[in-house]
Amino acid sequence: MKNLMPSPPYRPGTYIEDRKVEYLFTGGGIGDYICWTPALLWLAKNHPFLKGRIWVSPYALDLLNLIFRETSWRAYNISFYNQMVEEGSHLYAPMQAELGRQLLNATGAHLTDCGFAYFCNLAPPPVGADILPHLSFPKDSLPDQLKGKRYVVLTPGATTPVRALPGWAWNAIASSCVEQDLTPVWLGKGKLAKGHEARFDEELDLSVGINLIERTSLTTAASIMQYSVAVVGLDNGLLHLASCTDAKMIFGYNIAGPGQRRPRRKWGRLIEIYLTSDDLSCANCQGGGDNAGMKQNHLHDFSRCYYGDLKCINLLCANGAKRWIEAIETADILAQMEGR
Repeated sequence: MKNLMPSPPYRPGTYIEDRKVEYLFTGGGIGDYICWTPALLWLAKNHPFLKGRIWVSPYALDLLNLIFRETSWRAYNISFYNQMVEEGSHLYAPMQAELGRQLLNATGAHLTDCGFAYFCNLAPPPVGADILPHLSFPKDSLPDQLKGKRYVVLTPGATTPVRALPGWAWNAIASSCVEQDLTPVWLGKGKLAKGHEARFDEELDLSVGINLIERTSLTTAASIMQYSVAVVGLDNGLLHLASCTDAKMIFGYNIAGPGQRRPRRKWGRLIEIYLTSDDLSCANCQGGGDNAGMKQNHLHDFSRCYYGDLKCINLLCANGAKRWIEAIETADILAQMEGR
């Protein structure tokens, strides 16, 4: 089959044969997958000759198919890839880290830029193409136990210790929500993609508020976050999912700074918590700026603290997690001004 090509860049009135392409999402977590979608949406909407199929872990299927609902592309369970792959398809699997083939990663680059490099061979992305997809859900899609409540979503799961706030800090944040007449709602998911698993601190007191960890799909989680007073977390996948909605976010950074992780969206408010090199010389160690040189230490993979003391985490949680608690107070004032 052939498709008539728009122009530019193709010549007016010319045709090109369809290309079947299999895009494998492996080696990443929720945040990676979400931040890669602008690249594939750009391909699907601007290159009609590409017949793409996206292969993802089962937990992300409903979300990816929702995001691509206005295109001809669909997501499939990666477990069935070998049985379902079609003859003549081209394969894009840039994140086969388990095979030692991860030639490019997000140590220093923005996750969305990585998506365009991985799947489109483009850097930087085309102007305006790097905005996250926008999701909106009806308010009656909320679980019954949240209807009529003013709540704050807490996202304590972390795939590595260097991106985990300690349990005591989360408990302090949850208690502060209760003091402000806000209901803490705990969200998270443990098993993600192969080799990717989120962990939850044993000190978490999940009895404070409503515990929905492991009890929602990603689309339900997105709707819950959309109608919250704020979503709170430290650079994790659920924050990137919340970025696809109008949710107000309290977004923390430590090993990667705003330059590498700030959500690219045109909606919602963002309150950021991070350190500068004046606060800690090794802050934003995975990012750029003053610490760009640390990425050249090829024996360090940033899944652990180079110095072993997690000093950036300790500073972010100083004075009883004061910065986080004050950020929630600010978010609550803004939400009330907006009638939420």
